[in-house]
Amino acid sequence: MDRRVILRIATLTGILLPSVALAATPQGAGTTLTLAKVVQLVTAVINTFLALSVTAAIAMVIYGGMKMATSHGDVAKFKEGRQTLINACIGLVVILGVGIIIATIGSFAVNPTQVLR
Repeated sequence: MDRRVILRIATLTGILLPSVALAATPQGAGTTLTLAKVVQLVTAVINTFLALSVTAAIAMVIYGGMKMATSHGDVAKFKEGRQTLINACIGLVVILGVGIIIATIGSFAVNPTQVLR
């Protein structure tokens, strides 16, 4: 088999298998959906995306730094690497800001009086 096909099958299996396993568990009997549970689920999903975004931004910082280090005196390549580095740092600041905002909104949604004190 081609290496790409194997990688795609492994990726789909990793994504779909937990869904199948969760579908087999009984959920409906006596389970109530509360705002705290919804906020907890949404926060977990957002935190996962934030972690992936931070990882990608750090990879871009490394990539930009490597581009600058391997420019060998070529000014255009050095400027390109520097711009990549600057954009990655701006992305990190935005990601961290979004994380703080989401955490604040999540804590306010669960317990509004806690934030107002």
